[in-house]
Amino acid sequence: MPDIEKYSGVEMADIEKISGHDVPSGGGTASTTPTLTVTEGAFGQFTVTINNHSSYTNPNFSLSSKIGSTVVAADSAFDRSLETDKSSLSDTFTFVDSNTSSSTRTLTVRAQEFGDTIQSAEASTTYTKSGISARYLRIRGVTSDGSQTSNRIAVYECRFYENTGQSGTIGTNAYPQYMTNATTDSDGSNDYTISAGHTYSSSYPEWKAFDNSSSTFSMYWALGTNAANNWVQLKFDSTAFPTPPSISSMRIGFNSQTDATHFALETSSDGSSFTQQGVFEITSENSLLSIP
Repeated sequence: MPDIEKYSGVEMADIEKISGHDVPSGGGTASTTPTLTVTEGAFGQFTVTINNHSSYTNPNFSLSSKIGSTVVAADSAFDRSLETDKSSLSDTFTFVDSNTSSSTRTLTVRAQEFGDTIQSAEASTTYTKSGISARYLRIRGVTSDGSQTSNRIAVYECRFYENTGQSGTIGTNAYPQYMTNATTDSDGSNDYTISAGHTYSSSYPEWKAFDNSSSTFSMYWALGTNAANNWVQLKFDSTAFPTPPSISSMRIGFNSQTDATHFALETSSDGSSFTQQGVFEITSENSLLSIP
């Protein structure tokens, strides 16, 4: 049935009653237009924050990301979470942008509140995928929500790549070169330092997570660790790498002695303050995982 816009030539919005009955509102009042921020995490993981979330009462949001007319992430690709009291959606949404194009994306958001309201005007912002550049790259055993855990990790191989899809040349755009000890790589240089929060024994030192051995037991093993120390990390030397490379993908293998169900990639510029860039499920052991 078509909507009625006028009655006897008068706009419906200007009429309160017809034959003593209230006039329908015609769709209600538009919700407040959202303001938003997009933050890049590891390997195409992004977080969208609704900055004016407190302006809404029990809101819903529709989101999408596009390169021109090409959909990068539809509304269904955005993961929602609830407020701590579980009464409504929180201000944070996450999604994965797996498109390999370096082009600028446009992300759009509309808001709608519970009750007699209509969707807000569309808000938009742009973003690009830039990779991760950090002096320190840390692998930590975590739970599915990213919390620290004492469930140990056992890493037999790890490599970081500037290119997507784990492609590149070791030492040129894939890092590190094969480590022979914690500070020396396969060509005898000291371009990297490998360290760990906890080492079980000299048979399973931290650098064996980066030694390129085909044996899954040539590994770093965090047996006996506590939650805070359940990690192994790579540091790029500041002389060899005045600016750390920008990392777009990685490959990692976990030995079957791994108890953690997930791992996090954490980054730091100074080795003391770390930022969690992404949480990834350990979907198999004794085989290499390609991420993303």
